[in-house]
Amino acid sequence: MKHTKGEWIVRELDDTFIEVSNPVKGERNGICEILANGCNKRGEEGRANAKLIAAAPDLLLAAMNLLQWKGYTPKHCKENLAAAIKKAIE
Repeated sequence: MKHTKGEWIVRELDDTFIEVSNPVKGERNGICEILANGCNKRGEEGRANAKLIAAAPDLLLAAMNLLQWKGYTPKHCKENLAAAIKKAIE
């Protein structure tokens, strides 16, 4: 499985929806839309979810880099990283 490459950003479309998109691919190339005010009365949870989704490519790259690090890393940490990476890409 391949994800959309490049930077992912959060844009508030209106009072109801927040979009996670890739600005490199052009206007309105949405990765997903999140119901902003459906999660709680102020939309804070929806915004937090959008930020987490937008950070996913960076987090995946960081996890992959850390897994390849040659320094000491406890076995359970490497196992957790490997499982998270597998969940993200398979």
